[in-house]
Amino acid sequence: MFYYIFNLIKNETIFTLDELNKLENAFNLSLDNIRQMIEIFEYMFLQSAYHLIKPQILQNDLINEQNFDENKVDF
Repeated sequence: MFYYIFNLIKNETIFTLDELNKLENAFNLSLDNIRQMIEIFEYMFLQSAYHLIKPQILQNDLINEQNFDENKVDF
């Protein structure tokens, strides 16, 4: 059920294109990086709603399940 809800949220956008462009300029990041950042926040929020997030588990989930680049997930 968790992944079903996550996929529903993931396929919807919470920002308009204009808002995404403003975020792009504010953070000096590409649009793809902004979207990836939003996906990470959504994923972390949903994980924290159901589980205590442990950094190593979160890192593994982002790399293995969400296909994020290992260099971008290192914390």
